[in-house]
Amino acid sequence: MNKVLMLTVLGAVSALQGPEEFAIPQNAPQGTPIRFVDSSEDEWGTLKAFWNSGREVRIKVPLGLPAPVAPKENQPTVEKWLLGRALFNDKMLSSNGTVSCSSCHLPQFGMADNSALSTGINGNKTEAHTPTILNVGFHPELFWDGRAKGLEAQAQEPVTNTREMFDGVGDPWALAIERIKAKGYSEAFKRAFGTDATKDAVARSIATYMRTIFSGGSIHDRAVESAALRGDMKISPYDFEVGLHDSDSFQREAVGADGKNDAAIAERIDAGRRVFVKAKCATCHSGELFSDSDFHNLRVGELTFARFAGLPTGLKDSDTIGAVKTPGLRGLARTAPYGHTGQFSSLAGIVQHHLNGGGKDKRLESGHVVSVSPLLRPVNLSVGERNDLITFLMSLEGEAVDQVVTDPDRRLP
Repeated sequence: MNKVLMLTVLGAVSALQGPEEFAIPQNAPQGTPIRFVDSSEDEWGTLKAFWNSGREVRIKVPLGLPAPVAPKENQPTVEKWLLGRALFNDKMLSSNGTVSCSSCHLPQFGMADNSALSTGINGNKTEAHTPTILNVGFHPELFWDGRAKGLEAQAQEPVTNTREMFDGVGDPWALAIERIKAKGYSEAFKRAFGTDATKDAVARSIATYMRTIFSGGSIHDRAVESAALRGDMKISPYDFEVGLHDSDSFQREAVGADGKNDAAIAERIDAGRRVFVKAKCATCHSGELFSDSDFHNLRVGELTFARFAGLPTGLKDSDTIGAVKTPGLRGLARTAPYGHTGQFSSLAGIVQHHLNGGGKDKRLESGHVVSVSPLLRPVNLSVGERNDLITFLMSLEGEAVDQVVTDPDRRLP
């Protein structure tokens, strides 16, 4: 291709993309790498803090969680992470400077919101309850309907949402990039990416930051570790008592432990674990996150298209109407209300909804019947069994997210 034609093609591509869409240059700065260390590595036990600085930063992933895997196109660096933390907490991303990502994802509420529906720009309410972003970096599909494939895709959406950050006037991302530059972020972008602010770089930096929002080190995690150290893969009340002893005051309070009744509480947690298995909760709430990352219809609240809407045109499946993503069960002590509508103010309420077998089937005008997931069937439990189940669920409460993550002004160690 001759030089004139090449310049013409490049000019056409630039015109189509717009300046906010430019890719990261190939000679972007390398930055200080971040490496995740989980409990499967010998090094994990030697790390004394969450954030460990050096020629590379080593992040100590909480007990019970694997190391997250970032896309090869967006390997984590300190420079990206710092920029992402700042942008996540900056209301400037919204059209009128009133809403940030952290407005709806609050540490005291488990990186979620304590309202059924969050308040966005101009007082608008979100369409669904704000899900927690604890351990969000492990989920392959995000939002209740799974429409975003990974954090880099998810991070692009709030800026364009008229219920969250966008006032509906003009091009949301072009205007957001102008505001970012006007606020003096250009040097931070150049340090992180070798370019000025772009939509692509904003998404990468926020995703890098969000990938470090963890919830682990629960009473249950410590019990699993205790059993493994004993050489037994079967957890016992003894192991839960060990877990209670090594947990923080909030975790202990969540399960009702007061220092005098640890043995009794450990028995209740273990009993609740057995109920969890009996009621087949683990069919959907499985793995390290206690989520199968799949979509199921529980018939909660008013019917929405949910997963059906999140599927691309041409691949829509009518059986997914009303189905929502299975949430993880970590962090329940802080993240009330529950459900994608936020209609359950207590854990007991949403647990009972599941035990009842969900809501009723509904026939649409088209004749299609929207049915409750076949995996959800009524389960008869005694009051004691239900209370033990709730105590077990509370034992999944992790340690608080490290302050270097939640406090945008916190200096790095």
